[in-house]
Amino acid sequence: MEVLVENNIYIQAQQYAEKQGTSISSLVENFLLNYIFQNEKHKAQDIPDIVVSLLGACEYEGVNEVNEKDEYYQHLEKKYK
Repeated sequence: MEVLVENNIYIQAQQYAEKQGTSISSLVENFLLNYIFQNEKHKAQDIPDIVVSLLGACEYEGVNEVNEKDEYYQHLEKKYK
């Protein structure tokens, strides 16, 4: 397989590969595998990237907590009517 890239990119990739103790071919192969895996993962989920990035950003309110809040608001509505 032949891939054409700009010379400065090739030199930087070669230096990076040497630092990592691997080859440019291995870097490209790993990149492609990760790219394919990520795309398959997103296709299976059908969840927009923005939603995925927000997962775990807020605390989950359990059913009891929600019911307690509703009961408290109902109490306040009755009290101040």
